[in-house]
Amino acid sequence: MPENIDSFSINALSTRLGYDRRSLSKWLCDVQPAGTEGGHPVYRLEDAQAAISKALQKGKRGSAARERLVNLQADKLAFQIATMRREYVLVVDVERDTGLMIADARRVLEQGPTALAPQVVGVTIPEAEQLLREWVQTALGELHNDPLGEKAVAPGASAEPPAGNFSVTEH
Repeated sequence: MPENIDSFSINALSTRLGYDRRSLSKWLCDVQPAGTEGGHPVYRLEDAQAAISKALQKGKRGSAARERLVNLQADKLAFQIATMRREYVLVVDVERDTGLMIADARRVLEQGPTALAPQVVGVTIPEAEQLLREWVQTALGELHNDPLGEKAVAPGASAEPPAGNFSVTEH
C-alpha cells in the first residue's frame, strides 16, 4: 500500500472498493497516475472516484431500477473513499475506544480508596478534603493525558496509585 493515503494502486482500489481489477483498469485507462509504487501506477482517490463515477454514469442508461442502482453505487463509492481518508469513523472503532476510556476511568477511580485511606487517617476534615481534591485532580490529569489507558499497567500487574505524595497545604 502506498505511503500516501490518497494514492492507491488498481489492486488496492479493487480490494478496498470491491470492484474488479479489470474493470478498474478499463475505467482508469484515461486517468493520469499520480505516480508509481513498486513499478505499478498509483492513482489519487479524487481521480479514481471521478473516473469510476463517470463509468457508472455511462451504465446508467436503462430502467429506473438500473439508474437507482448506479446512484447507490456512486454513493457507496463516495462513502468508502471518505472512510479511507478517515473522514468517517467506523462504529466499531468508536465503541472500542469508548470502552477503553471507560475501563481506564474505572481503573483510575478504583485506585482512590487504596491510595487515600492511609493518608486520611487522623487528619481533620478540611485536610481530608484537600487530599481528596488533590487526588481527584491528579486522577483527572492522568485520564486527560492518556484517555484510552494505553500507558496503563497490564492486567494482573500491580498498579501504583495516580497520586504521588499528597501533602496538606495551608491556604
